[in-house]
Parts: sequence; structure tokens; C-alpha cells
Amino acid sequence: SLPTPLLLACLAATLALPQTALASLWTGNANDQLWATAGNWNSNYDSGSTPPATGNSIWLDANATSSNHPIFTSEQGTLSVSAIYMYGVAGSHLDLTGGSLTANSLGMATDAGSSATFNLSGGTFETTGELQVGVSAAGTLTQTGGTLSSSSYHVVGRNNGSNGTLNLSGGTVNG
Repeated sequence: SLPTPLLLACLAATLALPQTALASLWTGNANDQLWATAGNWNSNYDSGSTPPATGNSIWLDANATSSNHPIFTSEQGTLSVSAIYMYGVAGSHLDLTGGSLTANSLGMATDAGSSATFNLSGGTFETTGELQVGVSAAGTLTQTGGTLSSSSYHVVGRNNGSNGTLNLSGGTVNG
């Protein structure tokens, strides 16, 4: 028999729902600091491991240590994600040495007592929304090369008790 009009309407409504962005959590389990290594990521907080894809949100917590954190290089090419959240009491780290990484927003040190470090030495990092260094704790963005762009606002040290530091010694800042 043919589907009823009500069933067809329900199917159409379901297909029209917005898709939820997947979350990619850095685990660093492969111990090679390579962004493209699937074993370094936990996708959507389940057992599957894949590097972040377009539209994902990226979560960098205390697993993204100073000695085992993601490094985005020119080998990754261009990637656009929904957001990057950096938090963790032991500190979270991210390096961009090449390629082009775009996020709707960047939140560094988003939890009280956390810390975050982002080093930009090459390539391009762009936010289409807010760029926040030190949301609720200590955040440091150091740029020695590359291009940093934001088409929205920049906040350094957002909330009471937070501390944001922006070190610029090279590269280009737009926005």
C-alpha cells in the first residue's frame, strides 16, 4: 500500500530539521600531534575516531597538553568548523603553522581555572564570529606569522577573574 499523507508529512518534516554539528574532542591517543590522525580524535564523544570535518565543533581540553596537542599544518588545506572551545585545568594548546582554519567562534579558557594557548606561526586563522582570548580564565594567543582575521569582535580577558594575553611579533591581523 502507498504511504498515507500523514506519514509523508512527518517524513518531510524530519528531513527539514537542521543537522546538528558533530563534536570532535582531541584525545591525543596517537601521540603524534597530527591533526589528520584519526586516533587523536573522539568524534561526537563516542567510540568513533575521525579528524574534524567541515561544520564540526572542536573541543580542546586538558588532553591537548603542551607536549601533545593538535598542530594544524598546510597538509590539512582548508577547514571551516562551527566553533573551537579551549579549556582544561591542565591547559589546552593549539598550533597553526599553515593551511587555513576558519571557525564561527574561538573561545579560549572558557572554564574558570582553565588555561589555553594558541600559537599562530603560519597559515590563516579566521573567525566569522567572536574571537575571545581568556573567556573565564587565562588565555594566550601568540602570533609570530600567518594571518589572523575576525569579521566580528575581539575580546581579550572577557569575564571577571579572567586574563587574556595577545602577543604579536609578526604576521598580519585583519578585522
